[in-house]
Amino acid sequence: MSEKLGSAAHGIDLTILSGISEQDGQVVKGDNGLTQDGPYAVDAGIEGATQVEYQTLEAAGTDQFANNKRKRTTRPSQNPTATVTYLDIDWDVLNKVVGYEEDETGGATLDQDHKPHIALLTREPLLDGNFLYEAFANATATYQTSTHQTDTAEEQDANVQLNLKAYEPIADVFKLKSGKKMPYKKWNSGSSKFDEAKMLKEVFPGTTATSVDEILQASTINTSSTGSNPTSGSGKNKDPETPTHLGN
Repeated sequence: MSEKLGSAAHGIDLTILSGISEQDGQVVKGDNGLTQDGPYAVDAGIEGATQVEYQTLEAAGTDQFANNKRKRTTRPSQNPTATVTYLDIDWDVLNKVVGYEEDETGGATLDQDHKPHIALLTREPLLDGNFLYEAFANATATYQTSTHQTDTAEEQDANVQLNLKAYEPIADVFKLKSGKKMPYKKWNSGSSKFDEAKMLKEVFPGTTATSVDEILQASTINTSSTGSNPTSGSGKNKDPETPTHLGN
């Protein structure tokens, strides 16, 4: 390992999703979760991400002047979002992540009164051979458009795009030295302090996995799916964009 670590990355290597409880931020497991342990690596078959874009990680401050001089700069709180585009993603996983309920006919409808809360971890290879990990410990996802066009001489694929909005973590994670919890966190696997198991425990509290490889292996095992949201089953948010538990 070199003494200096790079920051530039290439491609997108993996995305992992999990439902989390609105009460304590722990991963939702079993039939109501995405896997028996909670986290699901979107990688089976032709599943996988083609693009991940983290946005509004920081906003420019507003300068304030006095005596014809710039005296102070006010800075807004971090309010990150992410857009994730998938070549394909499991039908049941997608429905649970965005909050569609499946009925006895096999149809799925959106429950707008209760947006599932999820965690996201992505991995991108760095140019120096290490990995960049980026994560939301608490977010909601929307599937806003479903656009299709006729096949011609070329197949016109309609890939899935999710828009994520991050919030302050529910669990006691992603903390600054001051104790304040932040919505976004990143890791460099080349750091001498990097601990993969501890990272997973922060992003997915309650998981038994100690490595990304374990999550990949568990994600190939079929779990019983009821089409329900990845939630503990109690409590509802009146406004999915402003979850009631935030700031508690």
